[in-house]
Amino acid sequence: MGDEMKYIVRSEMGVKIESDSTRYLDFGLIEYINTLCIKELITYKGRIEATRKKLDIQSNIPVFISQELLLFPTVSVRNWDCFFINYFEVLSVTSENGKAIIFFNDLTQISLDIGENRIFNQVKKCEQILSYLENL
Repeated sequence: MGDEMKYIVRSEMGVKIESDSTRYLDFGLIEYINTLCIKELITYKGRIEATRKKLDIQSNIPVFISQELLLFPTVSVRNWDCFFINYFEVLSVTSENGKAIIFFNDLTQISLDIGENRIFNQVKKCEQILSYLENL
């Protein structure tokens, strides 16, 4: 397929999109995710509300967009340093010196200043969403 998105994060230029290459776009973080949602005939807000109601996930809600894109926030979306990680591109998660290290399918990695348990909890939420969708 090529050019699978690994993560999105805020930057001084708008958003930084990391895939096979790095791109910067002049969008707000949620605004950009909403444009990805709209391509799939959904909205960010609608997906969040539906996930909250159907699966009783109350905070840091992952956003299922497509079979290639399931984004989970690393911290509250209100935090400047919130990363939205694409669940489908995560190979493994470890920790070193209290930081979570996420390895992607292409063997690249990022280190985040949060505990690995927070990432594991987000991965569990993604699995809950996928399980729900598989059983529709």
